[in-house]
Amino acid sequence: MRYIFIIFFFVFTYGCRDRKSMQYHPIEINDSDTCKTKDCLAKTLRIDPKNVKAHWILGTLYQREENYQNAIEELTVAVQLAPSYNLGYPYRDRANCKNNLGNDTGAVNDMNEAIKFNPTERYFYIERASYLHNLDKLELALKDYDRALEIWSEFRSARIERAKVLVELKQYKKALKDYNILKDGKDFSDYDFYYRGIAKYNMNETGGACKDWQSVANTCKEAKNSLEKYCKTDK
Repeated sequence: MRYIFIIFFFVFTYGCRDRKSMQYHPIEINDSDTCKTKDCLAKTLRIDPKNVKAHWILGTLYQREENYQNAIEELTVAVQLAPSYNLGYPYRDRANCKNNLGNDTGAVNDMNEAIKFNPTERYFYIERASYLHNLDKLELALKDYDRALEIWSEFRSARIERAKVLVELKQYKKALKDYNILKDGKDFSDYDFYYRGIAKYNMNETGGACKDWQSVANTCKEAKNSLEKYCKTDK
């Protein structure tokens, strides 16, 4: 369990923070493809077992079903047959499967390969950063979020995640700068409000911190504890 020290007190992060498992956003199979089912793809592979595209698409279908082990087997064949196929996406998909099975080290290794073949794909950096964050490699995660924002400065999800890492690194001023750019917090999780409160408190914005903790106090026990201990509330 990780602890974060804030001025003269500490709060547990576990209740608000779940292990980050990347949500799979399946790449659409091209409309011109006539073979889009597992049965069709299996038949294709019986005829042509070295068909890289068929292995990759079959892997993504298993992935969509959350059958991660079978997905990894198909995606492994794809990257073995053609490592650079589709600019690193088979590696990216296999990384997602490994992450969902709790193997973040393997996920990072696959994202290293994906980025090697597609170094300007901003989503690759945010996904690798997420896996690094799970491994508590915060400085490396921060570099990847920085790189994603260098590629596209309006990358909102990268800025949200970077702010969290900055808080964990106790770089509160930088974290609050990101939160101020994000403004309304319309797509924040409870965890984001909780951590924005931490950044505000450490920058002497106690009122704003208390407001953030209040907003998630019913669903985040650490925010509730911080609110009760460090904010004036009506009993």
